[in-house]
Amino acid sequence: MSIPAPQLVQSLFAKFPLYTHPAVQRPRQKNSHSSSPCLWIVPPPPGSSPISADVNCVKHQAYVVLNGLQTGPEKSRVRLRWDISEDGAIDCLLPNLALPNGEVLGSKAIPAWVHARVKENEKSLEGEGELDSEWDDGFEDEKTRDEMRAWVEVMEGPVKAALAAYAPPPTLVESLTSWMSPRRAKDDLAVVSPLNKLSTAGLSALYSWNWTSISPSENTLEEFKEAIKTLADRLGNDKWLLGSLKPTSLDAVVFAYLHVLLKAGPEDLRLEVWQYANLVAWEIHVRLLVEKAFKQ
Repeated sequence: MSIPAPQLVQSLFAKFPLYTHPAVQRPRQKNSHSSSPCLWIVPPPPGSSPISADVNCVKHQAYVVLNGLQTGPEKSRVRLRWDISEDGAIDCLLPNLALPNGEVLGSKAIPAWVHARVKENEKSLEGEGELDSEWDDGFEDEKTRDEMRAWVEVMEGPVKAALAAYAPPPTLVESLTSWMSPRRAKDDLAVVSPLNKLSTAGLSALYSWNWTSISPSENTLEEFKEAIKTLADRLGNDKWLLGSLKPTSLDAVVFAYLHVLLKAGPEDLRLEVWQYANLVAWEIHVRLLVEKAFKQ
């Protein structure tokens, strides 16, 4: 049994009647890109290049392009988006891949998705005389595969350590933001999430890690110099690393680090890379491929 409100209260409420309005239906807009996957990345530096400023995102961009997805069927071509904060990404870590069915993949799952799309594209071309040999993300002989893994460790070891050590310290605002945010701490170059595992098929598995500030030391710089010199010697005049006839995941990893070093790296490290003309020319060669693929 309800108790009626006093007359004074009823009179007051009568001046503010309640109205129920129907829900506003949002018009459905046709999205011309709804059928294509979209890679969410850290924004590129100011300029016209679509390549991210984050080394981890660059790895995935190069991995997509060097696998040939951007020249395959329209449904497999990948768009880019960089207006999404890392706070909204899976595990607070970019890149992510948004699929047409609404599913969003974290960075760890992207390489396997790329590999599956390559297989689908090969099947769709069978019998048409256009099928090229399978994307070879590794090498047939175990010795070369071991060398491939060793080079990944070089890039994720001395080179990454030098980038982290010589990167400018974060500003006060960035420090406060990273402290209050659940996302990983990172420097301006976002030198995080190493590609430190390769399966027997050569597919990459990315694992994030939170790093703390590293102080530059003579050993850090010397190890970096030795790594870059050895890389230049090993590349020589080859089109792809380790003499491969086609790009491999190692090329994607090495390109990511060389690109970040040459475009936004600390001066000491950037000048060291500039000493080797073949590394600079190779980075330009791969960069043009990646830029062209994502500008189409």
